[in-house]
Amino acid sequence: MSERPNLLFLLPDQHRAEAMGCADHPVVETPHLDRLASEGVRFTDATTQSPLCVPARTSFYTGVYPHNTQVRDFSSWVPEDATTFFEHLQESGYYTAHVGEADQKAWLTTDEDGDVRDNREYLEALGFDYVHETLDPWGTRSQDAPVADYWEERGLLETIREDVQERIEQAREYDHWEEGGFSVNWPSPVSAEDHLDGYTCRQAIEFIEGYDREEPFALFVGIPGPHEPMDPPPEFADRYDPADMPDPLPPHESPEWVPDDIATFVEEEVGHVPESYDVEQYKEVQAAYYAKITHIDHWIGEIIDTLESEGCREDTLTVYTSDHGELYGDHDRVAKHCFFEGSVQIPMIASWPDELPSGETSDALVELIDLYPTALDAANASERGTTFGESLLGPGRSPGDPNATDRDLVCSMIYDRTMVCTQDYKYAVDGDGRGYMLFDRKTDPEERRNLIGHPDHAETEREMREALLDFLMETCARYRREGDGYRITSERTE
Repeated sequence: MSERPNLLFLLPDQHRAEAMGCADHPVVETPHLDRLASEGVRFTDATTQSPLCVPARTSFYTGVYPHNTQVRDFSSWVPEDATTFFEHLQESGYYTAHVGEADQKAWLTTDEDGDVRDNREYLEALGFDYVHETLDPWGTRSQDAPVADYWEERGLLETIREDVQERIEQAREYDHWEEGGFSVNWPSPVSAEDHLDGYTCRQAIEFIEGYDREEPFALFVGIPGPHEPMDPPPEFADRYDPADMPDPLPPHESPEWVPDDIATFVEEEVGHVPESYDVEQYKEVQAAYYAKITHIDHWIGEIIDTLESEGCREDTLTVYTSDHGELYGDHDRVAKHCFFEGSVQIPMIASWPDELPSGETSDALVELIDLYPTALDAANASERGTTFGESLLGPGRSPGDPNATDRDLVCSMIYDRTMVCTQDYKYAVDGDGRGYMLFDRKTDPEERRNLIGHPDHAETEREMREALLDFLMETCARYRREGDGYRITSERTE
């Protein structure tokens, strides 16, 4: 066992926490993620900092919350003057690498017919020595990147772009993009190996196989799927029949005690409710979504096997997580964009042979920003960075203790809305400070009974509101600009 392990972060886009065999899902097949969990610790209560890719990933890189970064939607990206944990790893002697989707500046600024490689310097500035950025699934229609060069060499580029264009044209027939984007469910025209997800994972494999430097590596792999469009390779699409999919949770209905204005807000503004979908269409989405996950799982197995064949599995901390989840019909909603569990809960598996126990689960409250201090903790870095996260190594080494972290709650944000979550309750407010969501996580795990406005739960609502305000005051006051960067003070005032 080396003193400083390699670090491998596997981060697919939009993987729902429960959609794994090791999480007891009744349908989806994930034998390699199940294996990873059997060789590590699975955290059962992991929350993203935002049910939206850009703000979630911005918090992942920087270790702080969306209200600290001021990135809560698609209008910005990791601030140029922020210090990521990859920069600290560089300072600690790591060779850092980014393979795959970033969902940052290149995605938001590259012209329709531009090249993501034009933003390479941006990712280098975030702390990456090696950069092999790929496109997001929709961007494959016209943008250029190394993957487009590969497809052209294989004679596949025109076929792939025509397929994506057809999906986009059909999706645009709907009034809302999210609804249209989930309507174009058919298999990819290319094989598992040539699929965007397969290409991305093979680039990670090639990096590991060719790595011959003396310093340990820190490799981030941004897997584009299982984000829509739902285009699994044919050999994986055939594994799932929509008729065999479980029914999604029923449409959300506000109880009679919820004030009318709040009930209307939840129905019309929280997440996206398709106008024309029925249960059968949701099952079609599920089947294609699970096929994409199983395809990704196949490549996770290939990556783990590569670590073993290269003799570095024992010396690598491997973490599998995601930026946010996916609703695929629950509460009559698709995509994410809200704080229902399917949208805000993420998978979190950490495996480090001989350092973390095997086959254990932890119910501790953990967050996406916890990967920042986890990396620096495992690397034994002298600089522990600027983060509100807590290392997963503590609760990972004490998986039976649900209170193994020092936090009482976790937080997620999107647009002008904020959610806090304890082990017992979830509470959310809108931009005007109105509470619109209160769920008892123990007695109502499917979130069918909104307790906002219920007279018997007024005290709980008050306590959660105070906890949210105290959290915001604490994390705002302690996060301060200092010189060219930021720091977190130990107290609110000095």
